[in-house]
Amino acid sequence: IAYSYATNDWGTYVDSTNGFVFATRSNQIPTIANTTNITYTEGEGEKALLDSSFDVDDPDDGDLADSASVYISANYTSDQDTLIYSGSAFSEGEITYLNGRLRMMKAAQSFSFYSDELKKVKYLNNADSLVADDRQITIKITDEKGGSTSETFDIASITQVNDAPTIVLGTATLAEGATYSFTLDEITNTDPDNADSDIKYIFTSLPQNGGISVSGSPISALDTVTHSQIASSLVTYTHNHSETTTDEFGIKAFDGDLASTAQTFNITITPVDDTDPTVDGNQAMSFEEGIESGQEIGTVSASDSESGVTSFAIIAVVDKDGEDYTANSWFAISNTGAVSLTSVGADTASNDYETLPNRYILTVRATDGASNSSSTQDVVVDVLNDVTYPLE
Repeated sequence: IAYSYATNDWGTYVDSTNGFVFATRSNQIPTIANTTNITYTEGEGEKALLDSSFDVDDPDDGDLADSASVYISANYTSDQDTLIYSGSAFSEGEITYLNGRLRMMKAAQSFSFYSDELKKVKYLNNADSLVADDRQITIKITDEKGGSTSETFDIASITQVNDAPTIVLGTATLAEGATYSFTLDEITNTDPDNADSDIKYIFTSLPQNGGISVSGSPISALDTVTHSQIASSLVTYTHNHSETTTDEFGIKAFDGDLASTAQTFNITITPVDDTDPTVDGNQAMSFEEGIESGQEIGTVSASDSESGVTSFAIIAVVDKDGEDYTANSWFAISNTGAVSLTSVGADTASNDYETLPNRYILTVRATDGASNSSSTQDVVVDVLNDVTYPLE
């Protein structure tokens, strides 16, 4: 007996006992059609990998699909690349994500079902500085008999976009009238696309109570300084000695193309008592002869706008004719400005009207809490006769 058949994709089986020849058809693998390379630009968000023409099918009529996979098969970057399924056809456990691989597992589904669901897979890269290497994407489909096929295409162009830098500011505290040198602790930036050497800082406004200098030279509004100049402490702020406790200036970072939002740099000024006290002028006092040692004759008045007057001193004593009595130590003055006779002065001519002179000029100086001293002022002290005239 002769048999004639075409094998094509059929297999054969011979039953030697009964002389029968059986023709069996082998499983044909599924097909994938219409994958195309795509591009991706930084900041684009979620982007579909497949367009509406994409299709999966199986030459074996009636065969069903078992699973499908989408994965990044080349240049996968774990901290940037994400595959996202935006559909809802799979329940928990029927879809998995792992290391750039997305797998759909829902048995006995039509190929058109998987074709539609694969179109809902998207690529996302939210990094500010993209790894620009092309990504290779592989689509794999498996039928219920275990036959599978795959197709590969590329995200052929990953385009980086320059992002504006972000300025990062600290604060500064300095004494009134002092100079502060900025470092990267006070002024720096973050920029995902550019090196620090590419960054400049623009002063959008200047301080009102001091000035900014670079290597000792004052700058103007909208002048720039480099990151290196700040790192080298060449950019300084000098307070103008005014009685102010704060100051500020505006500044932003610039990468040569884009600038950050301008921010305000805040400066705290620690007050310093650098104002001298003032002894009031044209002061005079008097006492009747014969007073006790330490008895107050009068009080010298003085003022200080900051820490206050804390002490007085008699610098010199002369009489009305200019004769110097300083060394005699006849007069004393307290920290509150009270003038009195010393024990020596109470026992000498300074306490006797009949013994000239009767007028003394005390040269007085005041000192404040910061050890600032006033200029001197003369205070006139007159000795009066204590004669009491009887009533007529």
